[in-house]
Amino acid sequence: MRKVNILAKSTLGGLIGFSSVGLIESLTVLSRNVETMWSLPFEAMLLYGMVGFVIGAGCGVGFLALTRFKEFKDITYFTTVGTFSTSVAMLGIILYSWLPELGLNPLTPKGLVVSLLIFALSAVLSSLIIFLLYKIASTIYKKPALTIFILYLVIFIVTGIVATALTESSYSFQDYNPKANSQLKQKPNVILIIIDCLRYDMISPNSDKADTPTISALADDGILFKNVIATSYWTRPTITSIMASRLPFDHGVLTYTTSLPENLRILPEELSDNGYRTVGISANPNIKPQTGFHRGFHEFRFEKIPLPLFSRAVWLENYQHILAALLKVVPWVRENYKSYMSGDKLTESAIRWITEKGEDKFFMYLHYMEPHAPYYSHQNKGVNVKPREDADVSNLERYLSLYKGEVEANDMYLNPLIEFLKKSQLYDNTMIMLTADHGEEFYEHYGWEHRGSPYEEIVHVPMIIKMPYSKNAGTVNRALISEIDLAPSILGYLNFDIPLTWAGNNFLSGDFSNEYVLIQGLNEGGTLRAMRTMNYKLSVSDSGFFASKFKGFRNHTRPSLEIACPSESFYDLNEDPEEKINRIDAPEYAALVEKYLTAESTFFWKPEINVDHFEKGVIDKKTLRELKALGYVH
Repeated sequence: MRKVNILAKSTLGGLIGFSSVGLIESLTVLSRNVETMWSLPFEAMLLYGMVGFVIGAGCGVGFLALTRFKEFKDITYFTTVGTFSTSVAMLGIILYSWLPELGLNPLTPKGLVVSLLIFALSAVLSSLIIFLLYKIASTIYKKPALTIFILYLVIFIVTGIVATALTESSYSFQDYNPKANSQLKQKPNVILIIIDCLRYDMISPNSDKADTPTISALADDGILFKNVIATSYWTRPTITSIMASRLPFDHGVLTYTTSLPENLRILPEELSDNGYRTVGISANPNIKPQTGFHRGFHEFRFEKIPLPLFSRAVWLENYQHILAALLKVVPWVRENYKSYMSGDKLTESAIRWITEKGEDKFFMYLHYMEPHAPYYSHQNKGVNVKPREDADVSNLERYLSLYKGEVEANDMYLNPLIEFLKKSQLYDNTMIMLTADHGEEFYEHYGWEHRGSPYEEIVHVPMIIKMPYSKNAGTVNRALISEIDLAPSILGYLNFDIPLTWAGNNFLSGDFSNEYVLIQGLNEGGTLRAMRTMNYKLSVSDSGFFASKFKGFRNHTRPSLEIACPSESFYDLNEDPEEKINRIDAPEYAALVEKYLTAESTFFWKPEINVDHFEKGVIDKKTLRELKALGYVH
C-alpha cells in the first residue's frame, strides 16, 4: 500500500504541475486573442496533463527506489514532483515564447542568464504555491491528495463543458438571403475545387504519370483546359488572384504576414450578393478566416485536426515539442497524425453541408491539401517526407512515388463527392471547376516543393470544368488562361455583372484571348516577374530572389545560382519545353525579348514594394505554426 501511495502522490504532482501551467497559459492566450477558443483550456489541461502524468509516474518510480535508503514525508512526493513538473513546463514557455519576445537567444550568455533567473523564480513560486495548496487541502479533508485530485477533476470537467457548450467564432459572415436565393432556380450550383500543389502532368487526362480515374471521368463530362497558368508559386497570392481577379503585385497578398485586403471585391461576395448560398471548406492554413478568406461566405470552415482532441492546442508554446515526442514514442499517434486535414474528411464535410443545405442554390469552395508536402505514404501510415528538408537528389524517385500516391489518394477522396452529387440529382445542374493553385518542383531546376519559381512545373496547372448538363463534354480548350480569368468566367457564365476592378476576362465567352499572362512573386531577396505566351517565357528577378529561394534547403547541391536559376531568362517553349536553354542573349531572339520587356507597364515590371514588410506583417502564433509544419515558414 505504501508503494501505491508514493506512486499516486508523485503522479498527482506531475498531473497538477503540468495541467496548471497549461490552464494558465490557455487563459492568457484567450485574454490576448480575438478568437473565442473556448475549447483551449480543456485541451491545454488534457495535453499538458498527459505529459505531467507520465513525468509524475516516472518520478514516483524514482522515489520508490530512493525509499530503500531513506523515508520521506508524504508531502514531499507531491510537492517535489509538482514543483519539478511546473518548472519543466515553464521552461518550454520561457525558451520558446518569452525569450524570443524579449529578442534574446538562450544560447547567448545574456539569454542564458535571463533564462536561469526566470526559471529559478518560477521554481520558487511554484514550490510555494504547491506547498500551500497541499496544506490548505489537508485542512479541508484528512486526505489532501484526494481533495486536490477532486478539485482538478472539477476544473477539468468545467472546462470540458465550456468547450462543448460555447460557440467558437468571432468572425462575421455574409448574411444569407433566402428570398434572393429563391430567384435562382434556373441557375446551376457552382463548386470550385482547388487541389493544392497539383502538377499539370500528374492527372490522367494529361499524362500517364498517375492514375486519376475520378478526374478523368470529370474531364470526359467536361472541358479539359491545356494552358492555364498560375499567377505565382504559392497558395496565398494565387488564391487571392483567383478570388479577386487581380495580379499579385496589384492585390498585394505576397507574404505569409499579409491577409486578404478589405478593399478587394472577391468572387464569394459577388455570388452572395446575387443570391447564392456560399460555403468555403479549406484544409490549407493560408486560406481561413484568420487570413481574411471568409469574406463573402455565409459559412467558412477551416478543417484542421493536428491530433484527435487537440484542434486548438497548437496555440500552446509546448505543443510542438510534446507532439514531436508523441510522434516518436507512440505508434498510434504516428500512424494517425497529418500536418493537415486529410482529403477524405474534407469530402465528408462537403457532403454533410450539401445534405443539410443543398436544396438552396449554392457556391462551394473546396481546398484539398493532398499532394502538398510532407508527402504521406498511403501504404504505410506515418511515413512522410519533405524533400526541401531531405533534399537528396538520389531520393528523387522516392519523392515522386510518394507525391504520385498523394495525387491518386486525392482522386480517390474526390470520388464520393461526385457520386453523392449524382445520387442526389445535383450533378447535372452543377458547374464543377477543378484546378490547382500552383504545381510542384522535383529538381527540374534544382528546387524542391514550391519555394519560388517561374518554371512550368510550378506555374502550369491543370483545369477541368464540368459545365451544367455536361455541355461541351469531352472537348479541349487550348486558350492561354491566367488564374485571374477564373472568377470573371464564373460570373460571366451566370450572367452576373463582372466588377470593373477585376483584371481578368471571361474565357467562356466567344471573343476571349490572352496574348500573354503574368507571373509575380516576392520574397526576402526581392521580386520575380515573368511573362508567359503560348510559345515563350520571359523571366526577370532581383539579384537576391533565388538566393532567398534556396535558403533553408538541407543537404542541397546545385550549380551556381546564375546557372541554376538565372536572374534573366528567355525560353522557347516549343523547342525547349523543359526550359533548359536560356536564350536571353541569343541574337535571333533579341527582338522578341525587347518586345516583351516593354510590353507591360512599369507598375508590373518594376513594382514599388518594400520587402521590409516581411518583418512588419501581423500573423497569429497558431497560423505561424501551421505554416511552419507545411514548410511555408522557416
